[in-house]
Amino acid sequence: MKPVINLSQDKDYCNWVKELKQRYLSVRLKASVDANRILLEYYWSLGRDIADKQYSNTYGSAFYKTLSHDLRMEMPGEQGFSETNLRYMYRFYELYFQMLENLLHPVEESSEENYQQVADDLNKEIFSIPWFHQQRIIDKCKGDAQKALFFVRKVIQNSWGRDVLLNFVCVQLLHNDRGI
Repeated sequence: MKPVINLSQDKDYCNWVKELKQRYLSVRLKASVDANRILLEYYWSLGRDIADKQYSNTYGSAFYKTLSHDLRMEMPGEQGFSETNLRYMYRFYELYFQMLENLLHPVEESSEENYQQVADDLNKEIFSIPWFHQQRIIDKCKGDAQKALFFVRKVIQNSWGRDVLLNFVCVQLLHNDRGI
């Protein structure tokens, strides 16, 4: 008969459980980041569709209200299709599309490989931060893509949460308004 082993006191077992926990947390974080990126890519494409179709430019059409209603009817129980969020999707696309569009026309002296790397890096940055962060950046940068990209990069570099981003954006904009 084998001796009874108390696994909770076995050092190898305890280390293995800790390793499993770390691997799980790492995978869960990666899945969350990937899901966020994919969602932002969808929001970008919906914003592009809105810009291309020009329905939102028809005065009195109640475009966003109608689209919100119709998407909710097509996908009951899904979230993220409020009028406000649809407007943010459009503004998200509008904010960055010109910058990305300029990258589609590489400068003659730069190689196509360099261009593609820069475009890929920029896409990776833009689509890597949470949607809430993007919404606050959209609100505060008022169409200035360079300023928005500055804040996106700060969020990435410093792993800023919502409150830190909002505080930094407000302080930066206050200093800029005062010429500091």
